This record gives sequence, C-alpha cells and structure tokens, in this order.
Amino acid sequence: IAKTEQLVSDAKRMVTDASGGSLGAGISNADVKFLESRSVSLDTSKEGNQKIIDTAIKLEERKRDIAEFQRQYAEAHGGKLNKGYDRALADYNALIKLAPNDMLAYINRGNVYRSMEQLDKAAADYAKVIEIAPKDARGWRNRGLIKLMKDDFKGGLADYDEALKYDARDAYSWNNRAIAKRELGDKDGAIADFKKALEINPTLASAKKALSDLGAAP
Repeated sequence: IAKTEQLVSDAKRMVTDASGGSLGAGISNADVKFLESRSVSLDTSKEGNQKIIDTAIKLEERKRDIAEFQRQYAEAHGGKLNKGYDRALADYNALIKLAPNDMLAYINRGNVYRSMEQLDKAAADYAKVIEIAPKDARGWRNRGLIKLMKDDFKGGLADYDEALKYDARDAYSWNNRAIAKRELGDKDGAIADFKKALEINPTLASAKKALSDLGAAP
C-alpha cells in the first residue's frame, strides 16, 4: 500500500508541476486547466488514482516528444532551436479558425508570437483579447508588456492602468507599471508601484532591485 501511495503522490506532483508551467511551450493553458481539474478530482478512488498515474505517464511522453521535436528542428535549421513554436502556432491558428472569439486562443498565440519576438503580431492578438473581453485584465497587461518591450512607456502605462482596474492583485502589473512610470520620470509613482508589487509578492526580485536602484527601501 505504501508503494502505491508513493506512486500516486509522485504522479500527482508531476501533474501539479505541469500545471505550474514546467513543461514550457508544449503545455497550453487548456492543458493546464485539464491537469488541474484531474489532479484535484481523481484521487478519491482506485480508478482515480490510476488515471492520475496514467496522466503522469502521458506527461513524461509529451516532454520526450517536445525534446525530440526541438532536437530535430535544430538539426534542420543550423542549430537554431524553435522550441516548438511552429507547431504551437499551427494549433492556435486552427483553433481560432474554428472559434474566432476564443479569448484564450488569442492570448496563447500572442504569447507564442512574443516568445518569437514578433511583437506586432503579439500586440494584435492581445488587442483582440481586449476587444472580446475588455474587462479581463489579461489582454491589457499582455499588450502593456509588448508596449514596454517596444519602449512605448506612455502606451504601456495606459494599458497597465486598465489592467489594474480589473485585477489589482497581480504583482507583475504593479511592477511593470512602475517601470513605465520610472522611464517617464515619475520616480515617486514608480517607487509606490514597486512597493505595491512587493506587498503582493514579497519575493519579486526585480522590484527589490528597482527600489534599491531608486534609493528606496523595500
């Protein structure tokens, strides 16, 4: 019994790790939601435990598939590692064609474009998220990040203002709005926002360093 319990425990940990994003670009938000639902609901019976173990095995297989895909891509492209972006884009393009108002599909495709440094395409997808769900903070904060990456600090500030209206508990939104304020010369506003970010997430190293650089105590 102890061995079985340990096996189930190890399998659940693998599923939980995947839900936290440890599998990288190969795991989508839809996968995460599925895994989270399975990890909390399938451990109440022998059959449920077996399904958790089966899910963990499939995750390991998927990680190996992703690693092999990356190796093959690198071989075919002079050592350049694509990290599965082409396949991910194909998947999200197909999903958007089937469900043109699927907000999560646009977020995920935008994330892929951002990882590929195709910032204009990423911004366009996040703008579509805002169009579909203007009161969802994710579209605003993701587009805000793109604007910061393009040194559009006024635009980034405006987007993070909106993001924080709808999700005031996101430490990264406070942190990134602080960056915009700092770059626009609003030192006091930046310090206040960095402190708010640390209030929500005391381990946020970037905010701690920023406050130190600004001569302010965390």
